[in-house]
Amino acid sequence: MRVLAIDTALDACSAAVLDTKRGGITASETLGDLFPSGYGRTWLSFALCLVGEYQEAERVAAVALETERRTGKNHCSVLIRHVLSRIWASRGDQDGARRYAEAAVQLARQMQCGCVGITRLEKAIQEEAFGGDIGPRGQLAEIVTETIRRGYPDEVRYARRVAHRHGVALPHIANQPRTSAAVSA
Repeated sequence: MRVLAIDTALDACSAAVLDTKRGGITASETLGDLFPSGYGRTWLSFALCLVGEYQEAERVAAVALETERRTGKNHCSVLIRHVLSRIWASRGDQDGARRYAEAAVQLARQMQCGCVGITRLEKAIQEEAFGGDIGPRGQLAEIVTETIRRGYPDEVRYARRVAHRHGVALPHIANQPRTSAAVSA
């Protein structure tokens, strides 16, 4: 979920980068290796969301979900649900967006992965974007603290910016960055 925290760094999602990601997916599928293919499709779908190509993102997400059905749930399963939440939100379907955002949070909790905080934060920010409130300051502080403790450095910076923007004071919290082993656990 490292890229989740990037506000709108769309320059990384140029056509060349998208084409390279597609090439990696094709190579994985040619070799019959479904896990890298699903992983690649998940991130491609997210990148497509970032550049506003929601129809293509949804098509790619559907294939990623089918791959997940065949290979089992993994860390990318959380991200694909976040992507679907963004797609539904882009259509103005708040119920669908909320359903997928909650599914992302629940799956992150079930997997006990480090992305629980960032998925909760994204869900709260989405709720605010729907014209609601981001939630009580105490709850936001809890979410940000969780993100700081278990998130990647870019997620931590993002969470701190959100806290600052909403006037939530945070104590000094040591970040315990996730490692590859923690992500795959």
